[in-house]
Amino acid sequence: MQLFARDYKISIDHTDENVFTVNCSLSDSLHNLILTQKVTIEKPRILSGQLKVIKAPNERCKQLELLPERLNGLTIDKGFTKAVIDKLGGAGGCVNLVNMVLVSVPLVINTSWLYYAHTGKYSFQEIKNIEKQQMSGLCLGYPPDTALESENISTKGGEVN
Repeated sequence: MQLFARDYKISIDHTDENVFTVNCSLSDSLHNLILTQKVTIEKPRILSGQLKVIKAPNERCKQLELLPERLNGLTIDKGFTKAVIDKLGGAGGCVNLVNMVLVSVPLVINTSWLYYAHTGKYSFQEIKNIEKQQMSGLCLGYPPDTALESENISTKGGEVN
């Protein structure tokens, strides 16, 4: 017997010049939350955010709608996770809102590579260099201070793989 299930839905749209709109919804038996944030594409930075609390376990949770503006101006780079936790977590915040931001906003980095490939703004090699620069030292797949592994780079139908 399943007692609990939670779904996150994330979409990223190119809506304005040099800006993505990041939408993240969280739904489960206790919550229905929709977070929308505007994030710059180049040197990703949060411009604005809005939270809609449709359903929550406590009426005080509606106050969370004021919190996304705390992230305005925050860049998505090293230290981002800690900054989000500091600004949105704790007794005056919400762990679910923290999780929504952390699961959705960093995807702007990956989405920018697809955007660059689609628009032809940068060459394939330039995109791979941007990718390495942005991800170096942030996860196992991108160790710091290593050469770009050209033999692992391929394109298929104009997409970056």
